[in-house]
Amino acid sequence: MKKLFFTIILLSTIFSNAQDSYILKKDGTKIEIDGNHYHYMSFKKIRYTLLEKKGTEFVKGIDIDEVEKLVAGEITYIPYEITKNEKKATGFFKIVAESNDKMLLVSFNPTESRFIYAYKIINKQTQTVLEEGTFVETRFSKGLADQQKAIADIKKHFSNCPEIMNSLSEFEKKLPTTRNGLGDKNASYIAGFMFQEKTLRCN
Repeated sequence: MKKLFFTIILLSTIFSNAQDSYILKKDGTKIEIDGNHYHYMSFKKIRYTLLEKKGTEFVKGIDIDEVEKLVAGEITYIPYEITKNEKKATGFFKIVAESNDKMLLVSFNPTESRFIYAYKIINKQTQTVLEEGTFVETRFSKGLADQQKAIADIKKHFSNCPEIMNSLSEFEKKLPTTRNGLGDKNASYIAGFMFQEKTLRCN
């Protein structure tokens, strides 16, 4: 069952960072959470685990529309309104890279056999989408073209950001060139760039 934005996204299995992790609500409330255990559910809830107290864990849920951002160590996730089949909804996106005026966002969407990566490059001031696309972890020619488009979009909008460009270059060198077989979920090419455990910023 393939759902681009409302399947279970197990963020805690992708990233693991316990330092200074919290949810900031739109009303200003700050909830400290266990940065190793949180995920975004298909029914518009973010599930999170409170910091352990006396060995007891408390799992809670919060509506995504109440959330300003979720911070897990050096990683930040934000809600962002999307349009799917002419219907507006809210997706939950990781901030992969950021400059003074733009952000690269990605949503990790699992299917039965692989991840689908939905990315957006947005203008921070206007919140408008400048570029967007999807790609999967594959070595087939169509899939490679989607990955190469993602790389080109990032280069176009973050060319003046050395940290972002240098990091992207390292992953681009490992982009598959063969047309057979499937990539791994932890592949070291463009998918790996999206999985980094901190937000890349302009120096």
